[in-house]
Amino acid sequence: MTITTFKFGGSSLQGPESINKVSRLIALHAKQSRLYIVVSALKGSTDALLAISRYSPTQAQAQLDVLIDKHLRTARALLDGQRTVAWQSDTAPLVAACRKILEKSKRSTFDTASILALGEKLSAALLNQVLQRDLLDSTWLCSETLIKTTGNALKASVDSGSTQTAFHILHYNARPSQLTLITGFCGGDSKGRTTLLGRNASDYSAALVARYTHSHTLHI
Repeated sequence: MTITTFKFGGSSLQGPESINKVSRLIALHAKQSRLYIVVSALKGSTDALLAISRYSPTQAQAQLDVLIDKHLRTARALLDGQRTVAWQSDTAPLVAACRKILEKSKRSTFDTASILALGEKLSAALLNQVLQRDLLDSTWLCSETLIKTTGNALKASVDSGSTQTAFHILHYNARPSQLTLITGFCGGDSKGRTTLLGRNASDYSAALVARYTHSHTLHI
């Protein structure tokens, strides 16, 4: 079976109609290839999170509520009640971790990286529920567990050896029929901290996933 990597950016994840279209496209290709799917944040989410990262604690929490509500409305438009609750359960620890960071009046660059990476995690968890709704065998992973980095929190360098090992373990453990969704834009350092690969780095993330999964084709 061939291996294919897809990347879906914010313009492909604008709302329920476009997300359903993505699911149909994935279902078509899943019949022919083992798929790895790199997921960006829903359109506008990264800019919103960047603004949130600069607000005072009170303002930041209020604006995060607005962003989460936007995602919840999208989830309810796409999913039944049970799957909406499943999405909320998947993302609740991530949102809670972000809220804890936002309580700080002074935030580090690693804090900023964690805040900005939340958008990809919310959308990957959502798309995963949509694929499962459509009876596809899918799972999703935070790229911190796969793309290992060193250096600057907001423009990190890839640690090739550690990244190769992480993808080898993924490939060994995953079922060939399973669709694997991976968050774009971010990675993780040796201390388990979230790092970013640079602004608008989801295409770079997809290229890395394609390389380390030995994909025959990359669609961006």
